[in-house]
This record gives sequence, C-alpha cells and structure tokens, in this order.
Amino acid sequence: MVKYISGKYKIGDQIASTIFNIIEDLKNQNIRFNNYCEPFLGMASVLKNIIPLLGDKYTYCVGDAHEALMMMWQDAKKGKRKSFPEYVDRNLYEELKSQERPSATKGFVGFQNSFRGSYFVGAYFDQTPNNRNKIDEVMEIGRLMNNSDTKLSNCDYSNYSNLKNSIIYLDPPYGGVHNEFSDENGHIKFDYKIFWNWIKNMSRISKNNIIFLSEYNVPEEYINKVSLVWEDSKGKEKLFMIIP
Repeated sequence: MVKYISGKYKIGDQIASTIFNIIEDLKNQNIRFNNYCEPFLGMASVLKNIIPLLGDKYTYCVGDAHEALMMMWQDAKKGKRKSFPEYVDRNLYEELKSQERPSATKGFVGFQNSFRGSYFVGAYFDQTPNNRNKIDEVMEIGRLMNNSDTKLSNCDYSNYSNLKNSIIYLDPPYGGVHNEFSDENGHIKFDYKIFWNWIKNMSRISKNNIIFLSEYNVPEEYINKVSLVWEDSKGKEKLFMIIP
C-alpha cells in the first residue's frame, strides 16, 4: 500500500514501460511469463499502465493488506460509482473516520480526503473540486481490472508465496521513510527482514519469477542481489530488478 493516494501517479507509466521493455527483451532469450502480480496495489498507478502493455496473454492478480482500500477497488471493478461521494465535507469525513468497519466509501474518502493521502491520520483535506476526476480515474482502473479479469485479494504479500512464472512488482512502504501504514487496526509496522527473506525465496531460479522493487535504496547486505533498471530525474525514486 502506498502512503499517498498519488504515490506513483506521475511515474507509474515510466515504471510500467521499463518493466514491459525488459520482459520483451527476455522473450528474445525464450524466457516467458504468464502472470503479473502486485501484492502492494495501493492506487494502482503501475497496474493501470501495464495492463494495456502486457495485454490479454497474461493473468493478473493484485492485492493489498489494507481492507478498505481493496473494498474500494472491488466496487470500482463492479462499476459501483455510487460508493464514491463527489462531495465530502468535514462532517462526512469525521463520520466515516469514526466507523469501526471498513467500507469502499471509507477507503476512498480516507485516502482522497486526508491530508497527504494518509488514511484518516492527516487532517481533513477538502478535495471537492478534484473528487469527480479522481472518481473517474478510479472507475476507469476498475474497468481495466474487469476487462482483464484481474483477481483482487485483501491479503498480505506472503499470500503470493506460491507464484511461479510471474512478473512481480513490489511497492512496499519504503525502508526508513514509510515503515508503517494505518487502517482500522491502527498503525501497523512493516517488517523488512521478513520481507527481504520472502524476496529471496521468491526469486529462486526454480520458481521462474522476475521481481521488480520500487524503493529509494536497498539494504547493504542485498546490494549485490539487485540491479538498478530505472530512476527518476532526481535520482530518488528507483526501480530495482532482483537478481536470482
């Protein structure tokens, strides 16, 4: 899950095209994959760009540990636009914030109308002029998900441990920056040691997966296990490919 609702909004297309070009080059080496997976879906800024590139020859499975966020995407995939209010005042914001149970509406408002997109952690942020455009965008991504028969799951990344022959794009909370996220259960810490052990297992040659990771940097002990394949113009946002 990304901390900001537009965390990859400006660079999602560049990340998607970088992944696609690498996959195309591997085809020339007779290395092929049949599935695309994002265990940290967030606002799907990479997914919305990569589905048109990879097309219908791939299956798609995406997930996120944030329940309300995935309920939002489930409703978008089903075309339920009414789940997403165009006008959100402070009273509605506080009402949804106080609800113990997650919902698609709470997921949308919690990210869209919280300051800096921090799910009901930041202060109320009036996004009324932008809500309709954001709803249009969410619904369009939902349409892409539906047309590509994307499988959505509310789960931890470790639920994808049995994947094989897959392109896996990882966008976890960044180490040393956003090392936790918030949902109805409060602040949840992200365990990087367990995460990197999982990556090591998933990148074994026998699984025939290719793994891409968005991060600012990688731990020193793993520096020889990754290849930098893209970075933004400031050299801050980076995309790494895991070396088996």
